[in-house]
Amino acid sequence: MNFMDANLYEVHATVQRQCAIDLVNMCAPSTQQISSVLDIGCGTGFVSRALMTRFRHANYTLCDISPEMIRFCRNVYPNAQVLLCNAEEYAFGQRYDLVISNLAAHWFRDVEAFVLKMLKHSGCVVFSTLLRGSFESFFKLFEGTFPMDMYAAPMATYATRDEISQIFDRHSLKATVFERDYEQKFANPYMAALHFRNIGIQFPGNLRNAFVFKANSTPITLEYKALFVRVDA
Repeated sequence: MNFMDANLYEVHATVQRQCAIDLVNMCAPSTQQISSVLDIGCGTGFVSRALMTRFRHANYTLCDISPEMIRFCRNVYPNAQVLLCNAEEYAFGQRYDLVISNLAAHWFRDVEAFVLKMLKHSGCVVFSTLLRGSFESFFKLFEGTFPMDMYAAPMATYATRDEISQIFDRHSLKATVFERDYEQKFANPYMAALHFRNIGIQFPGNLRNAFVFKANSTPITLEYKALFVRVDA
């Protein structure tokens, strides 16, 4: 994943924005005190922005692996601590009342290790991730044309709900889980591919410029199948 323009992401990532609001609704009610938040894979800060309307006096730490996202967040959230880091590797030196991550976990090498690591830093970990079946209509356009490993990882290998749920079963963790589907409609596959580019998903050149993108004028719907998880230690 290579975000070239955080401003484009801010404008075009409408599903990510709505998903962030839905994820925040899984957090503690506004009557409960939250004084510190760690936002992992913050992007342009959709999650922290929504949380700040509820917990205005909390201390926020935002982290992302993209320098463009970090520059954006440092300008928009001057009172937050903003870290350029890989959350799977970074040594966070404190505990937080809430650790939250919106549509970033499917990019992690090891979601299970991530959850266990974050539970060492908080008694409440809330995250969303895309599930297998996301963007199915888009993939079907290329069946038999391109090998699956040409797609931007991990788009061809999203986990299933059962695979995620097994993490909590293995460690006897109390988890609240639910699914929600989102859709975005485009005039043709080429416009859908441009949308992917605008939210930071880059395809190999020979796939990005495939003739089918420009020749196929059939409207297409991108399906986002999101899993929402709250783990309380």
